Amino acid sequence: MNEQDGVTPQIDVHGQTVDFQVTMSVPTTFARIAGQESFQVEAHARALASNDTTDYEAIDCSTYTNSTNSWSMCAVGNSLRRSSAFYSAGGVSGETNFNPPPLVDQPPFKIRLPPAAALCH
Repeated sequence: MNEQDGVTPQIDVHGQTVDFQVTMSVPTTFARIAGQESFQVEAHARALASNDTTDYEAIDCSTYTNSTNSWSMCAVGNSLRRSSAFYSAGGVSGETNFNPPPLVDQPPFKIRLPPAAALCH
């Protein structure tokens, strides 16, 4: 991926997980008085590809799929999925394997860039 509009993405693939990190410099308004021109903002996400025997646990995190496919979250066999919350832009297959049950048909998540500093008054 290329840097665009001041956003620096980084993708790392490790076996069955994909780590995604976005870094962006956000200009300040009031902090400029103290000499702080901008702040560095980072967001992290991890995607998991699993099979029917893999358990997934993210107790202190929410899990979100952006796919609108009817099976964008899937758990089969005896696999268990545990998270603070599950959100799917599409549907779920194997809903009884999730704790708590996923919320489906959620709005797709998008990276939203802040407005240009000139637009902030």
